[in-house]
Amino acid sequence: MRISKETEIQQTSIDMIKFKNIAYAILLISVLYVLSTGGWMLTENRNIITVMELLTIWSALVIVLFMAQLYRGSSENRKIQSMMALVLSICMATVTVINHFSYMIVLNQIYNVGDMPPWLLLDGWPSVTKGLDCVSWGFFLGLAMLFASRSLEDVGGKVIAWTMRVSGIITLVGLVGPISGNMDYYILTTIGNSVGFLILSIEIIVSLNRKGLAVRK
Repeated sequence: MRISKETEIQQTSIDMIKFKNIAYAILLISVLYVLSTGGWMLTENRNIITVMELLTIWSALVIVLFMAQLYRGSSENRKIQSMMALVLSICMATVTVINHFSYMIVLNQIYNVGDMPPWLLLDGWPSVTKGLDCVSWGFFLGLAMLFASRSLEDVGGKVIAWTMRVSGIITLVGLVGPISGNMDYYILTTIGNSVGFLILSIEIIVSLNRKGLAVRK
């Protein structure tokens, strides 16, 4: 029994380190994105848009790592939910990488600055690229967050689980924007996934730091 307990603590420590590192990565991306967005609003330097595109791709990949680690660490009775969250986040990342890479590398070489058709603009509506963004960050990620919320109780308890759940609901509600044609509502999707993961990362770091202190004691 004693060996089993030590093994459990060791396994918990390994999970804590992985989750914490991923949470720090999400926190770093969130801060960099806020800074780059502010820089773009102040200077309108198009080089900053490239930075924001790269941050978007990076964040999609980190979220997949987050969901993969959540799947590995979730209890058996929550494996199905965490597996669905992982599959949906992989769908989100796949669409995001293809969409933003094509926009950043391909379309920007085909069209000169300011000559891109409105239906291809990533910041316009209606637009094919913006529509793909809505599918990936609104639909796929919103559902993934809902499926992941239950499994997060194994990591940090009900507060963290509810943060993910509420953020996922807000993310999905924002899809009213593209559906109705009023993209003002889509800001809810942006708030749900960006602010949601920012708060979530801080909560996870604090929770796992407390657990680490408890294990060492």
